Amino acid sequence: MKKTLQNNYARIGLLGIGILLTGILLTSMVYRGKLGERYQPLNHFVSELGEVGISQWAGLFNGCLVVSSVCFVIFLLGLTQRMGGWLGGLLGVVGVALSVFGMMVGFVPMNHLQPHIFWAMGFFNLGLVFISLFSAALVWGKYNLPKSLILPGGLAWLAFASFLFVLRFSQSSTGTAPLAEIIQKLAQPRPMVWTLALMEWLAVGSILLWILWVAWVMHRQGSAQ
Repeated sequence: MKKTLQNNYARIGLLGIGILLTGILLTSMVYRGKLGERYQPLNHFVSELGEVGISQWAGLFNGCLVVSSVCFVIFLLGLTQRMGGWLGGLLGVVGVALSVFGMMVGFVPMNHLQPHIFWAMGFFNLGLVFISLFSAALVWGKYNLPKSLILPGGLAWLAFASFLFVLRFSQSSTGTAPLAEIIQKLAQPRPMVWTLALMEWLAVGSILLWILWVAWVMHRQGSAQ
C-alpha cells in the first residue's frame, strides 16, 4: 500500500484537479441566478455553484468537490510521506484536515449557511497554514523536493492571506459576519466586480494551481527515475 501510494499520488492529485475543474466548468455554464444572471467569477462566490435550489447543477458541483477532495487527501498524504520527518507528518495531518474541510463544503452547501461558513472558513485558514509550513520547509529544510515549488506556494500564500485579511477587516469594520451579511444580499443586482468574491476565487484558484503544479512536477520527476 505504501509503495502504491508513493507511485501514484501525483497522478491522483492531477485526477482530482481534472474532476473539480470539470464540475466547475459544466455547472457554471448552465447556472442562472436569482435574477436570471449568468455565473461570473468576478461577482459570484465559489459556493454559489453548489447552492441547491438556485444552481441548476448544484449536485454535480458538490459531488465533484467531494470526489476531488478524496483525491487531494491521497495526493497530500503521498507528498508529505515523501518528505518524511516530523514536519512531513505534521503537514500530512494538516493536509488531510484541509481536504476534509473542503469535502464538507460539498456535503454542506450554502443552503445551510452557518455550518457552511464554518467549513469554508476552516478550509481557508488551514490552507494558509499548510502553504506556509510547506513553503517554509522548501526554503529552510533539506528535503528531496524541487526548489521551483516555492513559486506556486508563494502565490497561494499571497492569495489566501489577502482574502482572509480583507474578510477580517470587513468584519472588524462592520461588527457583523461579512459572509452572512453578503449572502443575504445576493438577490440584489451585483456590481460588475465584487472584490471579496473575486479574491475568494483567486484563493481557490491559487490552491488548485499549487496542486496542479506540484503534482505535475512530482509526476515528471517520478517518470524520470
